[in-house]
Order: sequence, then C-alpha cells, then structure tokens
Amino acid sequence: MHIDSWTGRWQLLEDQSYHKNPQHAFHALETRVRANGLSLWMECDIRFYDGMEATWQYDGAMDGVMRPITFVHNGALLTNIAFYLLGDNFGGDTNRRPDGKTIGCETWRLDGDILSVWGLHHVEELGEFPYREIWRRIP
Repeated sequence: MHIDSWTGRWQLLEDQSYHKNPQHAFHALETRVRANGLSLWMECDIRFYDGMEATWQYDGAMDGVMRPITFVHNGALLTNIAFYLLGDNFGGDTNRRPDGKTIGCETWRLDGDILSVWGLHHVEELGEFPYREIWRRIP
C-alpha cells in the first residue's frame, strides 16, 4: 500500500461539510499534500474566527507514530497527530494535545479527486462533537 495518490492541493467544500463543535477554532482554506510511499507532508492555510490567518505543517509518515503539527510562522505546536493507512485510499488519524489527552480522531477515504473525512472532536466538559469534511482536489 502507498499514498502517492493523495498528492495535490485540496479545498474544503463548505456546503457539504459541517462541524458541530461550538468551540471549533478555525476554518481550513486550502491544504497542500505531498505523499510518497508512506511519507506524508501537509501544509494547511487556516483562518481563525477572529479573522487572523495562519498555516500549519506536518512532516512525517502514515505509520501510526505520533508527530507534531506546528505553525509555520513561529514553529509553535498546534497538536500531535498519528496517521494510519488502513487500506488503499482509506486511513485514519488520532490527535492529541501536548499533555497526551485525546483531542479527536478521524477516518477518511479518497475517491478520485474527492476526499471524505469523518471525525469526532472531544471538548472537555462539553462532550464529543461529530464532523464531516468533504475536500476537492484543485489544480
């Protein structure tokens, strides 16, 4: 199995996506992916609800090892994440805070130029909130 077909630029289809979490902190604008074998590099432009924009980056692999997602502008840790390849064009991930507490998990499937993501975000004292994201590959 390999993930080469994940390479490209991806844009969130907002009209087909939803986030139930009342504390969802940002909106994804575009994600760029380079994949080779099990190696994975991702960079995502985001806009916070106060209007500020930032970019986060991941450089690792789909091997189940927890690695950092950091902000590009200052290297600060956003979250730790482990990516898993579960089958051809099918995978998952787990997000954890620096203190080790689980933030959430996702499963996703690639179907040509459409990436479907199903997730569950845990917010302490508020519960768990499901979400779905549909991404389209763009030129």
